[in-house]
Amino acid sequence: MLTLFALAVISRWCWLRIPRRSTRSVALITQRVPDDITTVGEAIDFLLQGTGYQLQSTADPCQALLFAQPLPAAHRQLGPMTVRHALAVLAGPAYRPVVDTLYRRVTFELTEAATSNAEPSCNSE
Repeated sequence: MLTLFALAVISRWCWLRIPRRSTRSVALITQRVPDDITTVGEAIDFLLQGTGYQLQSTADPCQALLFAQPLPAAHRQLGPMTVRHALAVLAGPAYRPVVDTLYRRVTFELTEAATSNAEPSCNSE
């Protein structure tokens, strides 16, 4: 089966293949996070506004640790990139975004590499 793609120009040096009927999580965004947003959790909530997705609240202490982290200055300007990639950038290399397309929720889990270094409370599953 042949899938049709549209080409999007990101800059004069970069071309990306984007599915013609893309979903919100693969749509390209360019986002500036306002100065009043100070934590990673607030930035993720801000990023998801208007996408139809929401951050799933859990009792996971590792997620609480992620969401409470201060937002790095380098993460105030995101894009152009997909929403999924922006979520991964905000979370950092220790976490992987998990997108539930049925219930339109986003959560995060520790990567396998990070699990071995995590606090014991994070590994008590």
